[in-house]
Amino acid sequence: MEDEKAKIRTNHSKKLCIAFLVLGLIAIALCWIPVVGIVASILALVISIVLNIKRIKNKGKRNKFIIVGIVCCILGIVISLVSTSLFFHYFKSNSAGTVASLMSDADKEDYNSMINKYIGDSKSGSEVHEMIQEIVTQNNQYIDQSGKFICIDASNITDANEGWNNIGMNADAFQGGENNYVNVSDSSRMMKEVSSKISSRKDYIVTVSTDPEGCTDDIIHIVKIVEK
Repeated sequence: MEDEKAKIRTNHSKKLCIAFLVLGLIAIALCWIPVVGIVASILALVISIVLNIKRIKNKGKRNKFIIVGIVCCILGIVISLVSTSLFFHYFKSNSAGTVASLMSDADKEDYNSMINKYIGDSKSGSEVHEMIQEIVTQNNQYIDQSGKFICIDASNITDANEGWNNIGMNADAFQGGENNYVNVSDSSRMMKEVSSKISSRKDYIVTVSTDPEGCTDDIIHIVKIVEK
């Protein structure tokens, strides 16, 4: 009788061990799928823990399959977190211009009109000051709306310094959709530095670009200021 019970426990223990291994393999198989992998791996780990508690209560023997199964579940969670993080990063990086591309032609015209009035071959320093302030205001207005970011290229100004050159680096902001609070705040500070170097007694050439590399939404992304 005792032998029969022991045999039943042994068979039950073997089934649990196989279940551990299967759950671990499922976790590994699904871990590459963003979000789904995290949920599946966590569920697999929880079920594995429950089964392990049940095994201990039934005085089942420890098996290498149990260890392998749990390790696979934990590994699945780690890989799922990484893959999900990479997925959202990739999605965000490739969604540049998404908001802008959904704008109607009328909205695009209205968006561009703020800068268009400053385009020309002979703009006074006072007009350039006003334009930079409007760019700062508009960028702050559209924080977190991917694609709606205007940067300034003032690298050709006579008194350009290192901070000015960094303004041009903000062209990457719209490409990655990174017009978040931090980026806009930093660029606003640098743009105000640019404005402080613009001379009211000089004239400037102001040009714009609506189609930098990888962008086809027809709104202004870069304003270039060149001293005459």
